[in-house]
Amino acid sequence: MRSQSILIVGLIIVVLIVMGIIIFMPAMHVKQSPISDDQALTINKNGLNNDSSTNTKDSISGKDNPSQNHLSNTGSSGGSESDGSTSGSDIPSSTESQLAANHSDPSTPGALSDAAKDANAHNKTLPNGIAGIVKDNLDVPLQGAAIQINGQPMAFSEVGGKFKIEKINQPNVTLAAQLAGYQPAILKDVKIGSTDLILTLIAEGTLAGRVQDQFGEPIAIAQVQAKALVGIWVIDVNADAEGRFSFDNTPSSRVRLQASQEGYTDSGNGTKEVDLPSGNEIILQLDRPTYSISGRIIASDNQQGISGFKLRAILQNSGSTPEDNIIETDASGFYRFDNLKQGTYLVSSAANENAHLNYVIPLKDDFKSVRLFEKSASNIDFVAVSGRSVNGLVIDSSNQPVANAVITIAGLASVQTTSSSDGRFHLSGVPITGGQTLDNYTVRLQASHPDYGTGLSDPLPSDLETQINDITITLQGLTELTGNVVDKSGNAVAEVRISLRDLAQNQVRETISDGAGSFRIDQVALSQSLNTFGGTHEITAQKENYASISKQIILQSEGQQTITLTMEQGGFIEGRVLDVNGQSLAGVSVTTQLPQGGISNAISDVAGIYHLDGLPEGVYDIHFRVDSNPPLTGVLYQIAAGSTGADVSLVLGEWNLMGTIVDNDTNQLIHQYMLSVEGTPKDPRGRPFVKTSQVNTPDGTYQLTFTEPGIYRVRFLAQGYHPKEQEVKIAQDTLRLQYINEKLFPLVSTGSIQGRFTGPSNATLSGINIPGVKVFPTFGNEFLLEEIPAGNHDLIFHVYEKTTNSVHEVGVLPNITVIENDVVDLGNIGLPNLTIFTRQF
Repeated sequence: MRSQSILIVGLIIVVLIVMGIIIFMPAMHVKQSPISDDQALTINKNGLNNDSSTNTKDSISGKDNPSQNHLSNTGSSGGSESDGSTSGSDIPSSTESQLAANHSDPSTPGALSDAAKDANAHNKTLPNGIAGIVKDNLDVPLQGAAIQINGQPMAFSEVGGKFKIEKINQPNVTLAAQLAGYQPAILKDVKIGSTDLILTLIAEGTLAGRVQDQFGEPIAIAQVQAKALVGIWVIDVNADAEGRFSFDNTPSSRVRLQASQEGYTDSGNGTKEVDLPSGNEIILQLDRPTYSISGRIIASDNQQGISGFKLRAILQNSGSTPEDNIIETDASGFYRFDNLKQGTYLVSSAANENAHLNYVIPLKDDFKSVRLFEKSASNIDFVAVSGRSVNGLVIDSSNQPVANAVITIAGLASVQTTSSSDGRFHLSGVPITGGQTLDNYTVRLQASHPDYGTGLSDPLPSDLETQINDITITLQGLTELTGNVVDKSGNAVAEVRISLRDLAQNQVRETISDGAGSFRIDQVALSQSLNTFGGTHEITAQKENYASISKQIILQSEGQQTITLTMEQGGFIEGRVLDVNGQSLAGVSVTTQLPQGGISNAISDVAGIYHLDGLPEGVYDIHFRVDSNPPLTGVLYQIAAGSTGADVSLVLGEWNLMGTIVDNDTNQLIHQYMLSVEGTPKDPRGRPFVKTSQVNTPDGTYQLTFTEPGIYRVRFLAQGYHPKEQEVKIAQDTLRLQYINEKLFPLVSTGSIQGRFTGPSNATLSGINIPGVKVFPTFGNEFLLEEIPAGNHDLIFHVYEKTTNSVHEVGVLPNITVIENDVVDLGNIGLPNLTIFTRQF
């Protein structure tokens, strides 16, 4: 009996064990050992060598995984790569690596690719998860990559390469990914909560990487050589426009990679030895020459240096993303900007940072253009004067005082204060003009309040008064802006994104048009225009498959304002970008100017194909540029919207014109002047253009950059001098660097211009700007412009459009000769007589 009981109990125990095995078998079936630090390096071409018996079923979907290749982060500059010698090496993750890995906009530190931005916006925050993008080394999203966490299959990348994994109960994990045809990779120490991971897979048999400079920016068209250390395998390739390179059919051995580019030096990071196969992107770094700008800030009252004075230097070169550098003077007033690239910098006081010093640089002497070309710039000194203080009152349209209004200097990021309960304010550290500048700039105060709108003061005196009293600023009130969006046939256009930017406060409001094409924006702050011919607000309308429109409008009266926006259903232009050898060029910047303002741009893909969207019916000049050294450029003229074969071959295309401007009588440098350039492209289909720019330089120098062949008329204009012009011819065989040193003759004679403007029935002439002379407001279509220096001038026409309540530039009448003590009668001037701004260089 006892033995039977024992037998029964034993059978029960066996049954329980078997049931337990059956119950827990599914979990045991898919369980994999977590990837240890040692195991993370034990990787071969077929997958992760964690355990030869590991099952490859996905624990979530139950589907077979693609072949288990592992996941790598995009290589960062320096940190994630060490010597690049390990195969399938572990890559440090997280924020630091990812900032260096985002290459969609290399000039913006930490910028995410478009795909990553989409993923980030989609996932928002994942406190217990991770999300990101899987792509290849050409930034193409990869769908179907199997992603593991600590060896556990968790998810597959979806359309667009996106992946998201939630409900993770650890602070840090190790990621691995597998995709057939790609090399394995592992990403360790990923922090939970990361939603902007960019994970790059390298194809099997491929060695891939990027060439960049010490600032992390890509070096376009750099030369890269790969050479096996054993055997005779040697291949040379050129990086693309984004600095990317790759080698196919690579040997399984150690190779040496070496990058080179004219004008760059290799300080050691441009050459690396790598064991193949390698799932990492290899980063090769070359150093571009750097320069400095230095000088002193001196107080005018005692000639002593000012300590703690802040300056900023912003790179102005076309084709570059502006970089804002801020520096502070030492105890002796000395400053120095180091590690600057070649180019032209705008150096100015950081006025809002210096308010506590009560020293300001007069605007006439501020904002200096400093050219760095093959050498540094020193002795760029500024003389500061005591800042003025202004006392005044802020009132509303009913003459009642307004409390808590913000008062600052119109158009400048400068000092500010807030009005008290009785509407009064005291603002210190206000700069002076120091005399009239080329654009007749005057200092005005601006006040704004969310409930009462915006207002401007009258211009402040330009003399050296230390205190100004009794300045009154009247806030203009609020309005409601309503409108309709229609197409060319008058039909309503729904779901248009409407953006309204307050040009005084630089604030943006947005809304969407409804099914009837209507929209409304409440509580819009009214203001006065900051510019003679500018609007008070800028309105933009955007919708997919429609041409975007943008224009400045004037909102200056209370009550409801109504506007009608007409959008054209947009077409497209598509083509392919090639080099001189007929090879595809990826990463090429493609731009064209839209007829209603703004530009349309695109980037060529890995096959060199570009696609410009949202183009209204018409023809376009399309510009192509690769910022290599020297750049590659190309232009297609008069391409009709709807064209699909707009191919272009790029050629070397940058020419620099520079020189120094002096007074003919005294041989003294002229520091402030205007450059006006009228261009006629060599291709007869290209439209001429006029471009003006102001120069305020410490050494009288200028630099112009041209990117296409043509004939250019360069005019030099300075207050108190006769204009002078020179013709510049640019061809493919022209010297890349040319000099024109010009002497200007002091002004002794003037003349006048008169005429009548004949434009569209819904527009009237609002004014004419003569660069280097002054702005002439007009009253009606007839005009008389007096006291103009004898010589040749460009006339820029502005009109007021009644239907849209907007003022905008319509074109330029170039090269008008003014005769001493005479009146030039232009007669009737219509739109066909004007040269429209079509391009910039």
